Amino acid sequence: EANLTTLAAYLKDGDPDVRGATVDAIVAIGGDKVAALANGYIKDETAQDSAISVLAKVGKPAIPLVESHLNDPVLKFRLTMVDDLRQIGEPSTIPTLLTIANDQSQPSMRRAA
Repeated sequence: EANLTTLAAYLKDGDPDVRGATVDAIVAIGGDKVAALANGYIKDETAQDSAISVLAKVGKPAIPLVESHLNDPVLKFRLTMVDDLRQIGEPSTIPTLLTIANDQSQPSMRRAA
């Protein structure tokens, strides 16, 4: 677990190639711990894109974490989370996506869902 935490810290590396390799490595490990670690970097400016990518690629373990961000005050971030749910592609995300798609108060979120 300590090695995984050390590896995940490279999501913040200044080199985009290192961040990309880190995404590939921790997605290959997968699981709840990887999803939780990536989620911990989701609001870090340097690591955000990589963390979002990990959550989309790690799949099912990331669903509750991604869904927890759907009420974020930043619309662009919420749209990215909807996109992550679509990329995950699990049938269990369909009710959430349908709820968003039927929310008349958020047209851009509806389109994304």
